Amino acid sequence: MEQIGNIIQRKKIEPTDAPKTAQTASRNIATALLEFHKTNPSAFEDKRNPHFKNQYASLESVINTVRTASQFGLTFTQEMDFEGDITFVRTVMMHSSGDTRVSRTKIVSKDPNDPQKQGSAISYAKRYGLQSIYGLSSPSDDDDGEIANKDGKPPTDPILEAIKNAQSIKELNQIYKSNQPFTDKNLRTIKAKRGELEQ
Repeated sequence: MEQIGNIIQRKKIEPTDAPKTAQTASRNIATALLEFHKTNPSAFEDKRNPHFKNQYASLESVINTVRTASQFGLTFTQEMDFEGDITFVRTVMMHSSGDTRVSRTKIVSKDPNDPQKQGSAISYAKRYGLQSIYGLSSPSDDDDGEIANKDGKPPTDPILEAIKNAQSIKELNQIYKSNQPFTDKNLRTIKAKRGELEQ
């Protein structure tokens, strides 16, 4: 009879027992995103902001654009997420392999008790979150941002604001980990802030 130790030893080298690594999971999404970006995706600017006199892509337009990524095995869900008193839109990119990538966008409204302003802020966060995780161009200053900000000022990027207000390297690292994927502008800002804090 074959010894148990030999059976266990042989079992260990079976390739089917090898766990899927995080690197493999990340590669699946990266490959699909690369193919999606080769199509030069861009959300159609189907709305006009009368206050800033500019065109912008609505949430519906952004959703229609990112749904074309389904041909490469990508889809998404968006739901509310909470951390203490802070509310986020949690965007989950999903690949047909089962791999996922998560990004959170803070909901910013000067009057969260006003349903219209809060609803507009949520729509803005959804649109921004989708454009960010799929690597589409950043949204223009739009009416959702205007309504969400009572004084009518252009909406600010909550991630950029968090970076600028960070008081330590540890806080910067937490911002970086919690808001992937980062835009090029956010990366440049966080590098500059890190240099400032290290002085």
